[in-house]
Amino acid sequence: MTSIKISGKPINRAKESALLTVGNPNDSIVYPYMPSVNFQDDIEYEIQTAVRKHNVNNLPINGSVSLYVELYTDKLSPITGVLKNIQDALNGVAYTDDRNVSSVLIRRLPKTTPHDVIKINIIVTRPIEGITDTVGKYKDYVAYKVDVETVIESDYLPYVMDGNGILLPQKDDITQLFIRNTLLRNYHGDLLEGQIDLSVIMGSDSIDGDIDNLALTYINNLEGLLFESVSQIRCLYIKRVVSLREDPFVEIAWQ
Repeated sequence: MTSIKISGKPINRAKESALLTVGNPNDSIVYPYMPSVNFQDDIEYEIQTAVRKHNVNNLPINGSVSLYVELYTDKLSPITGVLKNIQDALNGVAYTDDRNVSSVLIRRLPKTTPHDVIKINIIVTRPIEGITDTVGKYKDYVAYKVDVETVIESDYLPYVMDGNGILLPQKDDITQLFIRNTLLRNYHGDLLEGQIDLSVIMGSDSIDGDIDNLALTYINNLEGLLFESVSQIRCLYIKRVVSLREDPFVEIAWQ
C-alpha cells in the first residue's frame, strides 16, 4: 500500500470546528450532523430484539471494542457515512460509549438478497490488526454479532442552516482548511481512479474523541485531493493507537 504519515495529534472534526456563518452571523444556527434516523432505528431495533429473544446479558459492553462490518449492497453509498450511522446506532445499545471503539474494519460487498444487509461483529479483547483481515481471525473474540436487513443510508455530513432555513454543507471552517492544507503538503500525486481500500491509523497519548470522527476529519478532506469521491472507498480500516512512547501521528494508506 502507498501511504503518507502526518506528524501531530489527530484532530477531531465538526463538534470542535469553528462556526461557518451564512448571511448574518447572529441568524446562523449550526446543525453539526443530519443523521439518517430510520437507518439507525433499524439497527437499534434488530439488536434490542435479538437481545430480548436470546436473553443476551453482556450488552452493552463496557470496555474496549472493535467493529467488523460487512455491507451487502449494490449502492455506492459513501462507506464513511454508513459507518457513522452504524456507530451511533450501536452507542448505548451494544457498547456503553463509542469512545471505547479502538478499531474498525468495514467492507462493501455485492448484495446476495433483494435487500441491503449489514453484518455487524463486535469484537472484544483484541483490536483488528489490518485491512486484509477476515472476521474468521477473530471468531474467538466476537462478543456479539447481528445481521440487519435495512435500506442503507449514508447521509451524515456537517451542515449549517442560514436565517432562511436553508441547509448548506459546512466545509470551509478553520479546522477543515487546516487539515486540508496539511494533507496538501504531504500528498502531490494524481487522483485515484476506481475503488479504493483505505487505512487510517492514528497515534496519540490519550483517547480524545470518537474514532470515527477523528478519521473522518482526514478522509472527508481527501476528497478531491487523493480521490474524486468518498464513494470510491470499498474497504475502510481505522485504528487508534494509544502510546506514551511514540509521538502523535496520523498515517493514511491506500491501494
